[in-house]
Amino acid sequence: MTVHAPPAEFTYRSARAGAMTAGFALAVAVETLAVHLWLAARHPAWAWGLTALGAASLAYLAAEYRAAGRGAVRLRADAVVLRLGGSVAADLPRGELAEARPFTWRDAPDGPDPRYLNAMAPADPNVLLSFARPVPVRLAWGLVRRRVERVALRLDDPAAFVGALRPPPPP
Repeated sequence: MTVHAPPAEFTYRSARAGAMTAGFALAVAVETLAVHLWLAARHPAWAWGLTALGAASLAYLAAEYRAAGRGAVRLRADAVVLRLGGSVAADLPRGELAEARPFTWRDAPDGPDPRYLNAMAPADPNVLLSFARPVPVRLAWGLVRRRVERVALRLDDPAAFVGALRPPPPP
């Protein structure tokens, strides 16, 4: 009987952008209040509709921030599983993985590159996964699909992650 080890998990709490999230939340709250007060006397239905939209935006920001604090990149025998809130979802095939190594500033593209994905943006990555062939990723709740050759991640323990992706030494 073969016993399978549970998938390894690597957290990415350090990729959370608390100041940016707070800044967006403050902007949404102030704008929502200003628009509500401006529209309330003339168009109360519109004012309350836009206020509800602002509240939903604040709830979304809080949910994404919370998801980043609780989420983890999972390593299965066949795939690297990315579920980064609603922004990125992918099962990256380990059979296509050409290289996993620490990220350096030289790895960042000079401009837009459709083959490269910083999955943890706006955080600076610390791990780079390179694939032999383009692999599919889903962005924005699956509404956008791309094929990428390089995926950059920001993990709390990048050395352990890279080590876990290395093949075991031959017996």
